[in-house]
Amino acid sequence: LASQQGKDQEVIQLLREILTIDARELRTRKQLAALLFSKSQLKDAETVLREGLEQAPADSSLRLMLSRIHFKLGNNFDAFNVLIQHPYNQLANDELLSFRAALAEKIGEYGIAQQDYQLLVQRNPLEAKWWLGLGVAQDKQRLNQQAIDSYQQAQQLKQLPMKVEDFVEQRIQLLARRS
Repeated sequence: LASQQGKDQEVIQLLREILTIDARELRTRKQLAALLFSKSQLKDAETVLREGLEQAPADSSLRLMLSRIHFKLGNNFDAFNVLIQHPYNQLANDELLSFRAALAEKIGEYGIAQQDYQLLVQRNPLEAKWWLGLGVAQDKQRLNQQAIDSYQQAQQLKQLPMKVEDFVEQRIQLLARRS
């Protein structure tokens, strides 16, 4: 009712009370963190999420929310570290893996980006953007033939915008000359 009436501070207080009664209530924790985030109360949201991760370290959405707070604050390394600490890569959802791969590329951790994109490609072999990401990560590591193969796989799926398609074709030609 408080939420429908736009009484956000009351909603925050009520959600905190629920967590006081049952700290393991992850749905409530996520609602509270999202509301705090939307109100730019980032430190409070971070605290709520960290407490949740102590109870559920493999929860991808908690990790992703915490990582996005760090990213919004311009702390790419902290954002990446939250995601890299996920205890089971096989249980991490695609959204977490793709954000972690993008952050890994941004900070120069191309091997980790490659691992994440490989996992995404295994899960979704018909998704060109994952093949493209894999190709870029391999390209950055000078794994020329692997990058060519990944780029070609992305091309074959015919899902890329024309500008990206042109980039991929240029990279394939350049890497083929280097090989």
